[in-house]
Amino acid sequence: MLRLLIPFLLIHSCFGFKALSDADWERINLAKTTKAPKVLEELGSYPYHEGGIDLWDFSIHSLFVPDENLGVKNPANLENFVMVRSLDKEIYSFVATTDKYGRRVDPSNKSKPKENFLIFHGCSFVFGTGLEDNETLSSFVNRKSEKYTAYNYAVGAIGTNYILAHLQSREIPKQVEQRKGTFVYVFIDHHVTRSNGFLTELLWLKDTPYYEKEEGRLVRKGSFVSGSPLRTKILFFLGEKIGLDKMFNINIPLKIFNSHYEYTCDLIKESHREFNQQFPDSRFLLLYHPFSKGEINLKLEKCLKGSGIERFTFEKPQEPEGKPHYYYIPHDGHPNAQFNDWLSDRVLEYIK
Repeated sequence: MLRLLIPFLLIHSCFGFKALSDADWERINLAKTTKAPKVLEELGSYPYHEGGIDLWDFSIHSLFVPDENLGVKNPANLENFVMVRSLDKEIYSFVATTDKYGRRVDPSNKSKPKENFLIFHGCSFVFGTGLEDNETLSSFVNRKSEKYTAYNYAVGAIGTNYILAHLQSREIPKQVEQRKGTFVYVFIDHHVTRSNGFLTELLWLKDTPYYEKEEGRLVRKGSFVSGSPLRTKILFFLGEKIGLDKMFNINIPLKIFNSHYEYTCDLIKESHREFNQQFPDSRFLLLYHPFSKGEINLKLEKCLKGSGIERFTFEKPQEPEGKPHYYYIPHDGHPNAQFNDWLSDRVLEYIK
């Protein structure tokens, strides 16, 4: 993997930074080349079945670490190798580097901070699952913009409830050097079920923030485990003991109701309000990711109408003839580097 020397030295000189060791690379090479499922599992790979094929998810370090307030967060000051493969081929592999705040590092961002910040927040689509550090949306923005320093605050698999709780922690103003800029929450349709704690999503998001509405405002009630213990226990029983989600492909609730959309909208509105209190001279934007399902975006539009929140999106680009996976990772669905390059141009054009 090619890296520029200067950002490499800057990153690896950070106090407490943990780089991949020679022993780690030996494990990586074995995980990339073996054809034996038993060996993959002995190396710590997680087996699962998706899209009609058996897959193994392998990483040197855990993708998340516990956090008392947010439930989970990115590990800080870490270089991690992540791979998804079948027995026949590799779906993707990448090295993800994080800084002392757990933000995805951009090796090209070696200049002094620019005039304004451009904070991207969201889930794996923004973090850059399947992509190298210089292939994320924020990295493309940093290379193209003379006005904005882009920061990648995304955490894989999270929902809108996480965005709100992160803003309420009041940590972000301490971590960016600029006092003015733009915050872009990149929304995908899965955020609705994650934020509302549906069965499938709750199995890995049980410790993330839980809110209830009181007198017209959302009030934090701990996590799904502490704030809604009975519901969480029932769903865990149905998921872990009976296996409704894996064996029968059933999620609970069985459909997304208007109340779930309204709750998600309330989370977005509260996030907007919280951000404006911390950065009164800045912009809060909601970007419907072009890969997000249009019908769910329209549902949110209904309950965000009149909120004063600036929303925007772009039509998904047409793939070149004969190149069906030109903009996303095959057998996975995450956007690839070509797509982030395309999207970064449009985001910069919109916010200028």
